[in-house]
Amino acid sequence: MPSRRSWEIVVQSERGPAYLESRVEAFLTEMKIVLEQMKDEVFEEQKNGLNRKLTEKPKTVAEETNIFWSHIDSGYLDFMRREFIRFQFGRYRADVH
Repeated sequence: MPSRRSWEIVVQSERGPAYLESRVEAFLTEMKIVLEQMKDEVFEEQKNGLNRKLTEKPKTVAEETNIFWSHIDSGYLDFMRREFIRFQFGRYRADVH
């Protein structure tokens, strides 16, 4: 059974849904082109940079507190989100094509 992945994009605006949907679709189309044309070395650099950022330990208690509060403020209490993103980003490159 094939697996399915999905994206959830939350947009807040005074514009109407049809306009927002068209802008999100345009963005996704453009990003697909960017990723398809990106050299493997550049993709790996981007992936490694994101991995470094996501695995970097907070330097202070205040920084760690801000990370947790950002989850609480957003309403998404997914405190393992950084690990999930790191895992997902490292898996797929060929799926862009």
